[in-house]
Amino acid sequence: MSLFKKITSAARNRTTYTTGLLQARAYKVLVEHTSVVLAPLGISTTEWAMLGLLLEVGSMRPKQIAEGVGVEPPFVTVMAAHLKRSGWVAEMPDKKDSRAKLLSITPKGAAFVKKAEIHVRNQMRRLVAGTAPSDLLGYLAVLESIIKNSEK
Repeated sequence: MSLFKKITSAARNRTTYTTGLLQARAYKVLVEHTSVVLAPLGISTTEWAMLGLLLEVGSMRPKQIAEGVGVEPPFVTVMAAHLKRSGWVAEMPDKKDSRAKLLSITPKGAAFVKKAEIHVRNQMRRLVAGTAPSDLLGYLAVLESIIKNSEK
């Protein structure tokens, strides 16, 4: 049997629980490593995700941020307080609904994210050492498909 057929057969015959365990272990390693890398910068992984989301999307309501980063809205309030004290996030009234608040990244926050991104990326490289860029892109495409398909 050719190497390609062996790999394909192994992938097809992998049990769901083995795949789940592999995913859980990889997730744990990624979260722990990211936490260690971000700690000297004074930010958590969830705060990091929130800043990145605000940089990418712009102003958002806390509920939208909660959905985007996968936490409950009250937790966004706690994170926002820390990020506002750091000068990275600002709060403003929503022009469409005066009762609602919007959070947005400040210029200081955007500069922090851009600088920290280089640091985080460099520190995370060792976890994917030896992995072809095309494999990483394929992995990200699979994650995007899983999320997209779960929303149907």
